[in-house]
Amino acid sequence: MRLFFKWIYQSPIAMRYIMISSLLCMGYFILQKMHHRSGVANFEVYYKASEMLMDGQDFYGVSLDGGEGYYKYAPICTVAFIPFTFIPYGFADAVYYFLVLASFIVFTLFIIYWLEITLGVIPKSLGWLILLVNLFLVDHFERELHLGNLNVFLHIGFFSVFVLLQKGRNVTASILNGVLLLFQPWYALISIYFLIKGKIKHVLLSILFFAVGLILPIVFLGVEKNTELLQAWMDFYFHPNYLLADSPNTLYGIYNMWVLSPMGFHSSWSLVISFQVLVALAIFVIDRWNKRFNRSPWSEFFEISVVLALIPNLIHTDTEHFMWSWPLLVMIFLLLQQITTSARIWWSILMTLIFIPFVVNSPDIVGRKWMLIFDEGGFLGFANFLIVITGIVLFYMVGKKYAT
Repeated sequence: MRLFFKWIYQSPIAMRYIMISSLLCMGYFILQKMHHRSGVANFEVYYKASEMLMDGQDFYGVSLDGGEGYYKYAPICTVAFIPFTFIPYGFADAVYYFLVLASFIVFTLFIIYWLEITLGVIPKSLGWLILLVNLFLVDHFERELHLGNLNVFLHIGFFSVFVLLQKGRNVTASILNGVLLLFQPWYALISIYFLIKGKIKHVLLSILFFAVGLILPIVFLGVEKNTELLQAWMDFYFHPNYLLADSPNTLYGIYNMWVLSPMGFHSSWSLVISFQVLVALAIFVIDRWNKRFNRSPWSEFFEISVVLALIPNLIHTDTEHFMWSWPLLVMIFLLLQQITTSARIWWSILMTLIFIPFVVNSPDIVGRKWMLIFDEGGFLGFANFLIVITGIVLFYMVGKKYAT
């Protein structure tokens, strides 16, 4: 990491990005306080759940912010927020806000640094690359900042699992993966990719550490209390059905809304499974295609970026989860700098069309009607899927030269 921070200090563009982003987001934080908006609202849920854990109280199925703020992670995950409870909430939420901000800024630069130093994929214009990536993520990250969710940390965590596996640190990667699954069990879908890659030991160890995380609170809660909390967590997390009715931006939700519903049909579990199997087969084909070339960290970065970007297209999520296209967007705008000007114009037109439903979906900009069409009409999910397709096409058109 020392070399990474040295890289930042030596780059005027990176330093300007840090300063400008920090000042803008600091202003946004102050405005939220001035207008009495409930900033980092979900952090209040984590904060209170941790307090209730230490007091031996039940915190599942209970509103922790006076509204729709319900704790949804595994019982042991509350331990991660206990350090915040030793400082007043009014100060703790500011610390958390700027921790999310710093993580977003640093990780955006780290992806670019990692591609440049490790893989030799050097941007022709670092300023334009940073600007475009942030433009595509600004709406989702703004919601992440306002809500105080964990998506930035989870995303960094899953990317770290990939990097650790690249370095051969399998046990550390498995421990981290198991911890991350305690926060979001649905992301076990990523394990399908690791199985395709033949990393069966990694998947099994991840499941083992996930199980350890479920039973570990017995040490300070006791068997009975931990069992009670686990049952409450499973009852809350797996109900209502997140996969079928309320999933307009998933691939099967889009198909149900745009194709089946107009014909009087409705989706079922078979449709969900079918789309997930089709995506798994597509990832399998991509992996086999890449094996025809010299295997490299660049091609595997492309694969994991596609897998991460597809997550909100496969499971029901909130709109801020679409920031999981983060590394793939970096790759796309890197590769667009490597093609001819005429070709770049056509790709830029496509990305502009994608940008509208993917980013410009604020009711303050397009009105509530169009916002609902974008967010609840499947266009956001479709735009994300087009980003995935664009990344795949550009990789095989341009990016393959970095894999040889």
